[in-house]
Amino acid sequence: MIRLFSTETGEYFKELRRGGEKAQIYSISFSPNSKYLACSSDRGTVHIFSLYNVIEKLKAHKEE
Repeated sequence: MIRLFSTETGEYFKELRRGGEKAQIYSISFSPNSKYLACSSDRGTVHIFSLYNVIEKLKAHKEE
């Protein structure tokens, strides 16, 4: 499980789940445009998450 928070306010934004079984996350990386997050685990898998909803939530939050 990966939890995303605002670096400015500490506000919780989103929880990303990479599978049903526990795993150790070995690495996490954002794409250069910050639209995707990739992680690898001890299960030998790589997961890529779209951050579209998180970006939209951040934009809406800044407009308030």
